[in-house]
Amino acid sequence: MNLNQLPLNSLRAFFAAAKHQNFTKAAQELCVTQTAVSQQVKGLESKLGITLFNRMPRGISLTMEGVRLFPVVEKVFSDLSLNLDNLKLGADRELINIGVVGTFAINWLLPKLRDFYQSHPHIELRISTNNNIADTFAEGLDYTIRFGRGNWHCTVAEHLFDTPL
Repeated sequence: MNLNQLPLNSLRAFFAAAKHQNFTKAAQELCVTQTAVSQQVKGLESKLGITLFNRMPRGISLTMEGVRLFPVVEKVFSDLSLNLDNLKLGADRELINIGVVGTFAINWLLPKLRDFYQSHPHIELRISTNNNIADTFAEGLDYTIRFGRGNWHCTVAEHLFDTPL
């Protein structure tokens, strides 16, 4: 796709709606109406030729295409925000690369990033998603977050918390 034709407001609406899984909460975050968010997302879906959300009587959920697009858009906005902050502050940040399972990233990690960045403004996280199989060294990752018992070859594992399957 031609980047000159990329609808940035539509991507912001998609990102907020995907993050909250709700058009109304996305609208509150963006200081616009729920209808405006819905129209922006519909315009993005039309432009891309794909459906990003399943629309149900009582809410929305990401389609597989939406699940694939969300971490990409999150990374782009995060990188842009961090780089603009660095320009503004004139400060260098420590970069940490993390590999994590996509569903864990969306449902647990990403909602906590804002608080993390406020507490640790000198740290920049680069998050890449995987399917619980990551080659830490080949992918240049500093850390990986995985589901399992922690007995992975050539790794040191620390239990974070239990989770139901």
